[in-house]
Amino acid sequence: MREYAELKAFLKNAPTDLMTMTMPSIDKCFTNKLKGIFLEYYRRGEGFPDFKLSTTGFNMAPQTLRRKLKAENTNYKEIKDAIRRDLAIDKLMHENLPVADIAVQLGFVEPASFARAFKQWTGVSPAKYRSSLQL
Repeated sequence: MREYAELKAFLKNAPTDLMTMTMPSIDKCFTNKLKGIFLEYYRRGEGFPDFKLSTTGFNMAPQTLRRKLKAENTNYKEIKDAIRRDLAIDKLMHENLPVADIAVQLGFVEPASFARAFKQWTGVSPAKYRSSLQL
């Protein structure tokens, strides 16, 4: 029974934990480091940092970080959207919150803008995504 309890605990936090399973001293990927910064701000209840604030964790000019991210074929907005998408999916799967509350938690001003973004990310609305999980 211990194995089931461990698996259940792991799966409860799996999306967030798996996104942050990088070793900062070894991982040279700026994308993963920026994801870690986003998740740390989010966990502290501070939302997501703007680009300029997020560069302070790298000790480099914003232009330099932009170039480094471009070399990794990504940018600030894409990374932020990926984190928001993954958190939204996790919340829709595991929390019984109204879609409007999830939108606010993820920093969207209006539930409609969250619904549009979610549909762009996944191809379906948040409500339809949640209902498909219950089938």
